[in-house]
Amino acid sequence: MHKALYIIGLWLLTTINLTAQETVKATTLQPATVKGVVIDSETGLPIPGANVYIKETMRGDVSNMEGEFHILQIQEGQTICISCIGCKDQYILFEGQEYIKAELIEDVVALGEVVTVGYGVQERRDLTGAVSKITSEEISGIAPSFDNALVGKVAGVNVNLSSGAPGSATSITIRGLSSLNADSNPLFVIDGVPVYGTGKGVNNHDFGNGSVAGGTIGGNAVSNGYSQQPEFERNPLAALNPDDIESIEILKDAFSTAIYGSRGAAGVILVTTKKGKKGKPQINIGHSVEISQPMGTPDLLNANEFSDIYTRFNRSQGDSDVFPTTHNTDWLDQVIQTGVVQETRASVSGGTDNTSYYISYNRYDQQGYIINQDFLRNSIRTNFDFSPAEWINFGTNSSFAIVDNAALNSQSVYRDAIMMSPNLPIYNSDGSYFFHTPRGSNFENNINTISGHLGNPVATANEDNNVKDTRVISNFYAELKPLPWMRFKSEIGLDIYNTKSYNRNIATPQNPGGTGTSSSNQNLKYVVNNVLTLRKHTDDHLLNAIIGQSFETSEESRMRVTGTGFFDDNEKSIQSATDKRVLDAITQEWAVVSYFTRLNYRYKNRYLAGFTYRIDGSSRFSKNERYRGFPSLSAGWILTEERFMDNSQSWLNEFKIRTSYGLTGLDGSFGGYYGNQGQWTRDNRTVNGGTLMYNGVPLLFNSQSVNPNLEWETTTSFDLGFDASLFNGKLDITFDYFYKRTNNLLANDLVPLYMGWSSQQQNVGDMKNEGLELLVNGTIYQNRDWLWTGSFNISRIKDKLLRLNEAGYQMAESQGLERKVFVVGESLNQFYMYDWVGVDPLTGNPMWRYDDGSISDVPPQAVFDEDNPLANRVSSGSSMPDFYGGFSNNIRYKNWELNFAFSYSVGQKLYNGTQATLMTYTLTDANNLSSDMLDYWKIPGHQTDVPKLDNATTVYRNPQWPGSGLNGYDVSRLNNRFLEDASYLRLRNITLGYSFKNDWVRKLYMERIRVYVQGSNLLTFTGYTGIDPEVSAYGSSAILSGYDEITMPQAKSVKFGIDISF
Repeated sequence: MHKALYIIGLWLLTTINLTAQETVKATTLQPATVKGVVIDSETGLPIPGANVYIKETMRGDVSNMEGEFHILQIQEGQTICISCIGCKDQYILFEGQEYIKAELIEDVVALGEVVTVGYGVQERRDLTGAVSKITSEEISGIAPSFDNALVGKVAGVNVNLSSGAPGSATSITIRGLSSLNADSNPLFVIDGVPVYGTGKGVNNHDFGNGSVAGGTIGGNAVSNGYSQQPEFERNPLAALNPDDIESIEILKDAFSTAIYGSRGAAGVILVTTKKGKKGKPQINIGHSVEISQPMGTPDLLNANEFSDIYTRFNRSQGDSDVFPTTHNTDWLDQVIQTGVVQETRASVSGGTDNTSYYISYNRYDQQGYIINQDFLRNSIRTNFDFSPAEWINFGTNSSFAIVDNAALNSQSVYRDAIMMSPNLPIYNSDGSYFFHTPRGSNFENNINTISGHLGNPVATANEDNNVKDTRVISNFYAELKPLPWMRFKSEIGLDIYNTKSYNRNIATPQNPGGTGTSSSNQNLKYVVNNVLTLRKHTDDHLLNAIIGQSFETSEESRMRVTGTGFFDDNEKSIQSATDKRVLDAITQEWAVVSYFTRLNYRYKNRYLAGFTYRIDGSSRFSKNERYRGFPSLSAGWILTEERFMDNSQSWLNEFKIRTSYGLTGLDGSFGGYYGNQGQWTRDNRTVNGGTLMYNGVPLLFNSQSVNPNLEWETTTSFDLGFDASLFNGKLDITFDYFYKRTNNLLANDLVPLYMGWSSQQQNVGDMKNEGLELLVNGTIYQNRDWLWTGSFNISRIKDKLLRLNEAGYQMAESQGLERKVFVVGESLNQFYMYDWVGVDPLTGNPMWRYDDGSISDVPPQAVFDEDNPLANRVSSGSSMPDFYGGFSNNIRYKNWELNFAFSYSVGQKLYNGTQATLMTYTLTDANNLSSDMLDYWKIPGHQTDVPKLDNATTVYRNPQWPGSGLNGYDVSRLNNRFLEDASYLRLRNITLGYSFKNDWVRKLYMERIRVYVQGSNLLTFTGYTGIDPEVSAYGSSAILSGYDEITMPQAKSVKFGIDISF
C-alpha cells in the first residue's frame, strides 16, 4: 500500500483527541482502559496518524509513528471507530479487550485525492485538465519563500532564482513564454485572492536620485555593454511564510486556467493555507540556524598583475604612466562574510464540531553573505472557520507581514568589489573612506594617474539603503448550504501592499554633500467573488457545476523625492538637503469585471466531460474592445473502469486519458494601465534656468500614442495527456503533450513620423509553444522498518515566433540597448550575435566571421548597416533550456529520515557578462580583471583565446570618426565570444533528520522532537565557466533572461534545526 499516504496523514491531520460533546448517563459498568495498534492489512506495517475514538463519547487518540494508540474511559458495549486517509473506516465493539489489533483495508475510492481548482475543489480522478499539486511537506523548511522551493519539482514549470541577493526576484514560466512584452509570470491566487505577484510592475524599487551619469574620460566605452542600475526588484512572495501553506496547485492547460480568463494565459498558481482540524490543540514550535557562503567567487588579479597589464596597454597607446603597487587590497574579501540565518516558527491549531482555527508566527532573520546586507521577515497568520449550523459557514484567512530588506545595495557592493582596482586602499590615513579621484584633481587621491575606479564598496555596504514592505492578504467569506446539493459562497479579498524605502549616499569627491532618496508606494487590490456551486450525484451520473461573478480592482500610488547637498553625513532627513526634488508622484488604477461558469460531468465513473466559459471586461482597453469571452472544453476516459481492462487490474489500478482545448488571454501584456489611450507628459526641460514654454504655455510631449483598435492577446491551447496508477499505487505516471498559439502579440512598433510619434503599441504578431511533460512518482522499497519513495519529472518546451510586423524581426531593448532580437521562425529567447571565431595565433588579433563566410579582424559590429540590422549576425542559441526538471528521494528507516532533491536544466545559453567585464581594460575606471587575462597573446604561435592587449578590435577606430574613443567591440554583448552552455545538475537540498518519540518525550507532554541538518546548493555540476549558471541580471524578466553581469551567485548553506510537536 502507498505508505506515503500515512506519513502525509500524520502531518496533515492534527491530533484528534475529541472531547465529549454529550453527557453519558451514569452506568453501573466501570470504565476501562484499552491499548492497541493500527496496521496495514496487506503489509503489516504500522499506520501512524489514524484517528481512534469512542463513537458514543467522541473521546479518543491518534496512532503514533509505531501505529500505537491508548484510550481511556471506555465502557463495554461502546464502539471504537478507526479512520485514516486512504483506508476504509473500521468499527470494533468493545467487549472488555485489553489489547486491540486493528487491520485497515485500502479504500480505492478514498484514495481519490482532492485538488484545488479555480473557485472550488475536485477529485483528482475526475480531473480533465492539467493540474500539478505540491504538498506542504515538499516545500517546508527548504527555502525562504515558496516559489524558491518549487525549483525542479513541477513538470512544465521553469523557476529561475535571479540572484543571491536576499529577497531578490524570481522568474517563473509555466509552459514557456506567453508574450513579447510581459514577464510571462503566472497569476498567483492565495486563498481565493489574486495577489500582486512576480514581475517588475509594483516590485521594482528605484533608489536613484534622478541625475544623469557623466561620460567617461577620454571617450572610451563598451559598445552595447552593461551598466548596473540603481534599482532592486524584490520578491513579493517573500512576505508569505512557506510553513503556512497546505498545498500549491499549478493550473497549466486551457481548461484549468480559462476560469481566470484574461490572466490565465501564463498559467495560474493557487496557494491554499493551513486550516485547523477538529480535536485537541496541536502546538508546533521550531528553530533553525543556517550558515552560508557564496557558491564561489571569480579569480582576480592582484595589484602587481593588475599594474603590469594596465601599464603595458597604456604604453601601447602612447602613455608612459605607471600604475603603482603600494597597496594590494582584496576588495571582495573585505565585503564577504559568513552569512547567518535564524528562523523561529510557532503554530497552534485545533477545532470543535463547529469551529476551527490555525494561528502561526514566523520570524526569518537573514544576515547575507555581503556585510551589512540583511533581510528580516515577521509574519502572522490567523485562519478561522465558524459553522453555527449545518447550512451556514463563516470564515477568514488573513496574513500580516512586515519585511525589512536592508540588502538593496548587496548587488552593487558585490559587483563593485569585484571590479575595484586592487592597488587602491580602503581607508585614508585618518580612517575615513578613500575615494579615488580623476586625473588633475586631488593629487593625493589620484593613485592611478590615467584612470581609476571612483567608488568604495566598503563605504557603500555601510550606507543606509532599505525598503520596508507591509503586506496584508486577507479574505472574508460566508457560505450557505440551503440544499445538500447546493452551495453559495460570497467572499471579499484584500491585498494591501505598502512600501517605504530610503537610500542615503554619503559625500564623496564626486558627490559633495551626498544624496538621499525616499519613496513610498501604496498598493490596494480588492476582489469580490460570488459563486453558486451545484453538485448532483445519481447512480450513473455526477454533475458538478459553478456559476459566478467576480470584480477586481487595483489602485497603485507612488511618490519619490530626492535631495542633494547635506551638511553632514549624519543628516538623514531629505528635508535637510539643500536641493530637493520630486522625481515621481502618480496614482494609477485598473479594474476587471468577470462572469464565469464551469460544468463537469461524469458518467458511470468512466466518461468525463467539462466546459468552462468566462467573460472579462478590462479597463485597459477601449470601449470597442473592452469585453472578451474565454471558452474551453475537456474530456476524459477512465479505461480501467471498462470490462475489457479487467485482466489488467492486478497491475494497472487506474488509467485515464484526458484532453482539453480552450482560449485564455493576457490583458496586461503591454505592461501599462491605459494601454489603448494616448498619454501626455509635461515637458520639464529648462532653457537659461527656466522651463521650456511656447508663448508662455508649458509644453507637453507624447509619452504613449493612442490606439483605440488595440486588441487582446489571446492564447489557444490544446492538451492531451494520461494519468496512470500501477502496482497498487506504488507507481504513478502523468504525461502531457501541449500546443499553445498566442495571437495578437502586443509590442511597440514603428509608425510613420508624420503621425507625430515614432512608435505605437500594436498587435504585431503570433507565436506558439509546444512541449512534453512527464512526472513519475513511486515507492521504490517498503517493509516494516524501511520506506523509500522517489519522484522524477522532465519537460521539453519549444517556442517559435510565427508572425511579426512587416520586417519579420524586432529588437528587444533594455537600458536603451538591443539585447535580444525577435525573428520569425526562431525562439523568443534566441541570441542573434556577431560570430567570434577566435584569436589568430600569428597576430594575436580577434577573428570575426561575416555572412559571406569570410574571416576578418575588423569587427562586424563596427560596420553596422542601418538598412539591415541583422547583417553578419547569426543565431547562437536560446536562453531557454532544451529540457529541464528534477528528481528527489525520501528514505525513512525507523526514526531516521534522509531526503534529497536535484534539479537540472540542459541546453540553455548564458552570456557570461562577468567574464566580459573582467576582460575589459580600455575604460577609464580601470576595473580589476580576470586572472585569465594573464594568458593574453604575447608572441607569434601562442595558442590562446585571449587576444593581445592592443589588438585590432580593441583599438579599432571608425574611419568616419578617427578621433573617437575605443569602442570595446571584443567585449560587446552582441558578440558570442562569452556566450556559454549553462546546462547544470544541482543538488538543491539534502536533509538528514531523527525523530524522538520515546516515553521520555511523552513524559514532557510532547508528541515528538525532531532534530535535523540540511544542506542547500552543496553540489553543482556544470560546464559554465562563471560562478552560478542560474542567475539572471534582469530579475523576473524571462524575455531578457540569459545574462550574468557579475550577478550575485546563490549561497551554499548548512542548516541545523529542531522541531517540537505537542
